[in-house]
Amino acid sequence: KLNYPDTFFMLRGNHECRHLTEYFTFKQECEYKYGKEVYSSLMDCFDALPLAAIVNKQFFCVHGGLSPDIESVDDIRTIDRFCEPPPSGTMCDLLWADPMDTFGSEMESLFEFNAVRGCSFNFSFNSVCDFLEKNGLLSVIRAHEAQDAGYKMHRRNDRTGFPSLITLFSAPNYLDSYNNKGALMRYENNVINIRQFNCSPHPYNLPGFMNVFNWSLPFVAEKVAELLVVMFNLVDDAKADQEERISRDLDAERERKREALRSKLRGVSRMLRLYKTMRTRLEKEKLSLTDKTIESPAQHAPVNEARPPGVNLILEAVKSEASNPQKILRKQSREKLIYNRRHERTNSRGGTKLYDSKDFKCDSPPRTSLHSSEKHQYPGGEDHAPTVIMTNTEGIIVNEEEQEQLLGNHSTSASHSTTTTTTTTTTTTTTTTATDTTSKLQNL
Repeated sequence: KLNYPDTFFMLRGNHECRHLTEYFTFKQECEYKYGKEVYSSLMDCFDALPLAAIVNKQFFCVHGGLSPDIESVDDIRTIDRFCEPPPSGTMCDLLWADPMDTFGSEMESLFEFNAVRGCSFNFSFNSVCDFLEKNGLLSVIRAHEAQDAGYKMHRRNDRTGFPSLITLFSAPNYLDSYNNKGALMRYENNVINIRQFNCSPHPYNLPGFMNVFNWSLPFVAEKVAELLVVMFNLVDDAKADQEERISRDLDAERERKREALRSKLRGVSRMLRLYKTMRTRLEKEKLSLTDKTIESPAQHAPVNEARPPGVNLILEAVKSEASNPQKILRKQSREKLIYNRRHERTNSRGGTKLYDSKDFKCDSPPRTSLHSSEKHQYPGGEDHAPTVIMTNTEGIIVNEEEQEQLLGNHSTSASHSTTTTTTTTTTTTTTTTATDTTSKLQNL
């Protein structure tokens, strides 16, 4: 319009108002890019746009259509267009009216209410022909409705043979959803040329007029989250937990083995200390026995080396044995089975041989009877009473039953010759001589 002010004309449509520019986000875009002052200036320009135009004195050009209140072009000049379009009236009809669906057929009614738009009217073929005839025009050229081909030639006027109504729609792919073509009409030298065109791709705009940094932040965060999820999925939590449990079990097993080894080492150390203590105690006892032997050699004179083999072992055992007779009794009970076996071997070989008291060289006073009813008082009490040990001809110890038999035979025999029974104790060695049992013992 600035370049060709006398030959380029723009007409107002139903979208050139404040209501629809806000509904279709034109207001938002304009205020975001240029500010509110530019938008307000554009609204003032829309209010100043003409509502209709006549081209070459033949074509009546309007955005919507005809109005029942307009019979001639002069009626349009009386409309005050410098305002927001009202919801009804002649200005509303020029911007919102549509042809009837049955525009090509003869209709008695010229106008009817436009239920699709919710305002204005639908005009018929007869109403257009009447308007053209009264104003001496050739055709009505309008827009307002999207066409697949970009234009539509309606029914021809019988009077002129030219289409009474032509719809031109120059917005291709309307609302980015109709996929329609756009069209424009060129009239030159009484020749009408209609040119079609397709839509061009929109320049890329981010939604909500965001800049690339604000728009990309959620996208980057989402991709980073997806990357982290993929990395976390590479590590199996169950497998990691199982490996951790196995590692803990191995650590516990190693710790248990270490503790067992420590316990063994502590036990060995205790045993070593015990053995060391016992060895030290035995060495002290040996030293004390050696000192006593040096002080009183007469009391501990060695026995006759001509004794039978078992007697020396018995005397050495008595010397090394502790002074407590209970230990001797426990030892005798342990060896009871051994005594029985030896006794069986003795019975199979021969009788019992007794030794004389001269072979033992003991200074203890003789006793007149082994079964004397007289009770002796021992220094240590009854626990320190002498223990009787008897051997056969081979030096093997005789068990308790054989001792009882021998002792019983001694008590019932007459006095013939002297026989000696060897008696060994933990404290003293006692030899008892019985002169009245010689014959019986020899018979045995």
